[in-house]
Amino acid sequence: MTDEELFELMADLEMRSEALNRSSTDEVFAKILLTESAIERRFPGQLLQPYKEWKNRPDRLTPQ
Repeated sequence: MTDEELFELMADLEMRSEALNRSSTDEVFAKILLTESAIERRFPGQLLQPYKEWKNRPDRLTPQ
């Protein structure tokens, strides 16, 4: 999985967690924790900063 794919997965999980009712969030939050761990392993000591920077990139919002 590329960095881009990992960040896209995290963004999708965040959107899904916000759209779910409280009783349906356990599985999504578990996946978020796993994805956060994968990002932190790739970028040690950066506390999700690469994901946050990716999320704020203007080119991320344009179709490719």
